[in-house]
Amino acid sequence: MDDEFSVFDDEINKKKKLSKSQFFLFTHFLWIAGDIHGHYGDLLRLFEYVGFPPEANYLFSGDYVDRGKQSLETISLLLAYKIKYPENFFLSSGNHECASINRIYGFNDECKRRFNVRLWKVFTDCFNCLPVAALIDDKILCMHGGLSPDLTNMNQIRTLPRPTDIPESGLLCDLLWSDPSRDVKGWGMNDRGVSYTFGQNKVAEFLMQHDMDLVCRAHQGFAVVWLPELWILVSFNFVELRDMNMVLRHCAMTECLRILFIMQSTIQTVYIHLSDLA
Repeated sequence: MDDEFSVFDDEINKKKKLSKSQFFLFTHFLWIAGDIHGHYGDLLRLFEYVGFPPEANYLFSGDYVDRGKQSLETISLLLAYKIKYPENFFLSSGNHECASINRIYGFNDECKRRFNVRLWKVFTDCFNCLPVAALIDDKILCMHGGLSPDLTNMNQIRTLPRPTDIPESGLLCDLLWSDPSRDVKGWGMNDRGVSYTFGQNKVAEFLMQHDMDLVCRAHQGFAVVWLPELWILVSFNFVELRDMNMVLRHCAMTECLRILFIMQSTIQTVYIHLSDLA
């Protein structure tokens, strides 16, 4: 039984020794994918269409477990790719990479049903080591949730402790929980009961203050897109898998940032020409 956990124990021990910040910094081309939520078949379908690592570089922005029926397969494959291709494959945390959340929404039950509670605790330790944000070419800030009223400079993210659990309030909580709202100017209450909502003016202020072009986040299954300032990784039900080859071929012919979101057997590709962000 101990062999079942050896890979994950080794990775946790390795990450606990790291002094790296909570920030990923990228200068190379990569695909960004949103909430997988235990849909292992969708994850494999994504790799089939885009390319298996290391043929393609990936940033996954959290929420790997809960809701779907195969959270264990999903997170195990993602961690295996991260271990095998550390320079091509990146994982950041979502709000469901938290013991108090995935204890309720399915991952804890799946671990206990298929193995035992010890495995869930091992994954919890691993999740507590995940970074929470990524910065692409110093121009595109990526996180699972959104902005925070406590965020005034990027060093605040860099100096967040690792490993750490997700608190109920504060900067780390907001990066994983906050949501944009068209009905809010400034900061507002969040219907989730956690963190805040933020208006388009706050996105514009943040980007101007930090000389950035785009905020890219996941966390919601519907479109709230404020071009060119904020993109949400989102799934549209009318996107058919049989159309994806055409979409991907078109993207391959353009110099662009590719952003993917997959959920419940749909894949949506949106692309932003880098020249438009210049």
